[in-house]
Amino acid sequence: MGGPLCLDRYVFEYVRADGRALESGERSLVEAHEQAYRSWLWFNFGCGFGATDEGLPYGPCGLCAIPFLMRAGVTAVKVVGREANTQRKLRSVQMVRAVIERSALVGEDDVKAFAQGLRKKPEYCRSGYMCYYRDVLAPGGGST
Repeated sequence: MGGPLCLDRYVFEYVRADGRALESGERSLVEAHEQAYRSWLWFNFGCGFGATDEGLPYGPCGLCAIPFLMRAGVTAVKVVGREANTQRKLRSVQMVRAVIERSALVGEDDVKAFAQGLRKKPEYCRSGYMCYYRDVLAPGGGST
């Protein structure tokens, strides 16, 4: 479970290339990097392989970019999760369809808000770790 990236929590002892111990500032940078990496892993593996109470799966997506992709002429998308159970795949497709349908009715900013609200955790989207198209998250993002 977890795909191609290692989710093991190894304990490392870091030393400088010259063999000396890390100075406190260097250690702080390494620890910050380690924490950012753990956060990235958690988000990229479905926020702990989780889902909403309604069964909508957490994890990386590009839902906010659907209007931009449609405007660019994209007519098909890949929904990730071939190794997921059928219910998780179905709910992923339902989210994509809901965003496509919403795109026909409202403006792109409203679609972004709708997409980010589907799983009731917009802060996950704002983290930037879950987004395939981070530039679309920015105000006015996706506009050409």
